[in-house]
Amino acid sequence: MPSKEEITQKIKYEFNSLEDAKFEVDIYIDSLIHLNKKGGKVYRLVWLKTKDKLKKNLGVHWVMDVGVFDRFYNGIKHEEDGYKPYLIIGKIEPGQIDIESSISQFTQIPQENEVNLKFQPMKFKIKKWREKL
Repeated sequence: MPSKEEITQKIKYEFNSLEDAKFEVDIYIDSLIHLNKKGGKVYRLVWLKTKDKLKKNLGVHWVMDVGVFDRFYNGIKHEEDGYKPYLIIGKIEPGQIDIESSISQFTQIPQENEVNLKFQPMKFKIKKWREKL
């Protein structure tokens, strides 16, 4: 695993300052390691016509913080052609994160705070975006 300093150097141009980049790296790496060690919740936002159209393959690209969707929601295609946003909340087990590919993904698009899983969550819930569970 690359050091936090090496990761910061790779993403520093994506942020206003080196301090901002360092702060983001610290939060991301610490959260990634904690989630991988303890397990917990991961999130995915998908666009479906109805909830029952969810495919069995949920994929392996998720985020650790549901708040990331609020940052990008206005830039996402909105409810065109009858599609609605649904939030998938997955439960992962310890050791389920592919640390290397997650860090590689983070260095490419650090604002997304994405994690890559070794396999999709076995347990999950789905709800309409911004609807209480």
